[in-house]
Amino acid sequence: MMRTQHLPMILSAAIASSSLSCTSSTLTASWSDSGYKNRPIASVLILGVSKDQTARRRYEDTFVAQLRRIGVLAVAGYTQLPCSDKPDRAAIEAAIKITGVSAVLITRVLGVDKRSRNTPTTRSYSPATHHLGMYGYYSRTFDDVYSPSYFASYEVHKLASDLYDSATGALIWSAQSETIDPVNLAKEIDGLVRLLIDDLRKKDLL
Repeated sequence: MMRTQHLPMILSAAIASSSLSCTSSTLTASWSDSGYKNRPIASVLILGVSKDQTARRRYEDTFVAQLRRIGVLAVAGYTQLPCSDKPDRAAIEAAIKITGVSAVLITRVLGVDKRSRNTPTTRSYSPATHHLGMYGYYSRTFDDVYSPSYFASYEVHKLASDLYDSATGALIWSAQSETIDPVNLAKEIDGLVRLLIDDLRKKDLL
């Protein structure tokens, strides 16, 4: 039925943009089954697969709350599969039967990359703030402004979120995203969930 191979842990935060100074979310890929007939989806079981139960609960609760705001019934996975970082097929099928949901969304980690960035020195000009006169000093009336180069290393967490039809186990929608060095757990998870829901709505699945 449903593809429920052992899944690694979900990132304990959401995704950020490719800019080191930003914490906005970014999708790197998105796909949906254009021929799927049972839309819009009325109810979803949210599963964030993680060994960190605090992060898992925060992710699932955030997803449930945001879906309910747009009129979609949602159930947090931990209420049906408590303390399970590797839910098996039987457990998920049992949760589907109890909750009666029409779809299951599973988020997991694809991997973590270590990357680095080197920003070179830049040079620009700004008007001089001191009076140099006009004759003989004309070429010096703009001061050089330098921005020093810097080197930064960071981690990129790659996430996959898959939505399955609960009756057939067919994959309906799939998205991949990245998170760069998340710091604020609540903020990052909120950003991730908003991004995923926006894409689901664009695909006319919600």
